[in-house]
Amino acid sequence: MGSKMKLAIRKMKISTAFATMSAALVALSLIVVALITFQVISAKVRQDAITSQESGLRVAAHVLAAYSEGVKVSYDVAGNVSGVRVPEIPEFADHRMIDEVGRLTQETATVFAWDPESGDFWRRTTNIIKPDGNRAVGTPLGKTGAVFPIVKRGVTYRGEATILGKQYYTVYQPITSASGSVVGILYVGVE
Repeated sequence: MGSKMKLAIRKMKISTAFATMSAALVALSLIVVALITFQVISAKVRQDAITSQESGLRVAAHVLAAYSEGVKVSYDVAGNVSGVRVPEIPEFADHRMIDEVGRLTQETATVFAWDPESGDFWRRTTNIIKPDGNRAVGTPLGKTGAVFPIVKRGVTYRGEATILGKQYYTVYQPITSASGSVVGILYVGVE
């Protein structure tokens, strides 16, 4: 091979290497842009879900107070529910109250009552439907999930939760008695 041929091959190898490097940098840049875009969109979706949940909880608390005597709802400076106090959890002869919450919010909603005998919260009224087509009334919250220990301490739980095998984005607001003990939960969530 002549020196001109070797030089041509060397130049071709350099230009091939340069082209490969350029393509790799472009691909890496596209991946970085895609990841940043995904994170921005995910953060926006999360914030929208939180805003929606706060709105749903305000509606649920307002409707519960309208349907039940003696319910007192307190709000923080942003207008979000900070507490729900009741003389006792209502019996709910029917599900009109919870169905109205669902109709107004387009979300699932439940009122739980604390049962000291079982040491768990039980669905007293709900618009969550079990696979058999019936309301999930009379089913427990469950002591082993992430929600139970937080709400039992009187703290609002916000986040994802598995409900009867399905994933929901949720808010569980403790309902307290006049003495401050947790006697129930007001829940709203979207699948």
